[in-house]
Amino acid sequence: MERNRKIDFIRAFAIITVVVGHSIQFGSGPAYNCLEDYVFRFIYSFHMPLFMLLSGYLFYLTLKRHTFSENVLSRFTTLFIPIIMWNIIPFIMYTYHDRPHTFQYLFKTYLSTMMENSWFLWAIFYCSFAVLLVNRFFKDSVIIYLLGLILTFIIPDSRNLFLYKFMYPYFIIGYFYHKHSEKIREKINAFPGSRNSLYIVGIIFALLLCFFNNDSYIYTTRYTLLGKEILPQLGIDIYRFFIGFFGSIFIIMILSKIYTRLSDNIIRIFSVIGINSLGIYMISGLIFQYILPSLTAGISGVNYLLVILEATVILMSSLFITLCLKKLTVTNFLFFGGRK
Repeated sequence: MERNRKIDFIRAFAIITVVVGHSIQFGSGPAYNCLEDYVFRFIYSFHMPLFMLLSGYLFYLTLKRHTFSENVLSRFTTLFIPIIMWNIIPFIMYTYHDRPHTFQYLFKTYLSTMMENSWFLWAIFYCSFAVLLVNRFFKDSVIIYLLGLILTFIIPDSRNLFLYKFMYPYFIIGYFYHKHSEKIREKINAFPGSRNSLYIVGIIFALLLCFFNNDSYIYTTRYTLLGKEILPQLGIDIYRFFIGFFGSIFIIMILSKIYTRLSDNIIRIFSVIGINSLGIYMISGLIFQYILPSLTAGISGVNYLLVILEATVILMSSLFITLCLKKLTVTNFLFFGGRK
């Protein structure tokens, strides 16, 4: 089946925002507080929810094309095996100077490394399994999905669970939107203000952005209600969901309009970036974590021209390495689950 190039185009924008955001974070010197940066706040208000909406949307096709057992197997081949491979370098960096290197120590450390890294792949892994199980045994019962959402508020935030829980509703929404896309479009078109929907969504997103602060980051306040003041944390969680949702929808609507006005050559270029967004995400993450901070240690503040330069170089380098890894069947399977 032919690829949806519009989806690849949107994924390209999403991964570009990831690289730009990380360039601000890791490429502006160790003293710079990126959480206060307005560009950084804008990007982090929607970029991972956008990725997760697209992942849920695409997973509907995966679920329809394959049997339950085939989908279970593919979760391990396309997600779990790449998680194992992408964590080799972090594992080496974590253990290189440690002694002794006993087998027990190395094994436990590697498991810990896997659990602490590649969180977005883990999020897709868990969310897609949730959909597989509910679809298979509960026929996509909305009540079951809502019960799962309620549980996210009372499950502890240990390790990276707060990130997975944050991504859960976006994945489900993307999945259900694709499943009922025709009915949803009919209802939207029948709505009196549908012609102005872009402006309405944009205004809501802009208003929500006015209230974004350091508590709005999932990394600072996390997710669970356990052990916290319930109403303030619940307010943060609800606000964070809505700004991620409306931000993602606004970006999708804007990019959909831009897409229709671009030449085929430009779309093809962005499609290559979108298709290889997983590799760009993982490889750029290693560059940001282990290389860029040492190169920018002497910088004492954000310079957006430098950020654009850093992001461009890292994006292109990550894309090049991704394409090289995909050329070989073995490395393509190990690092990307055999994705084309």
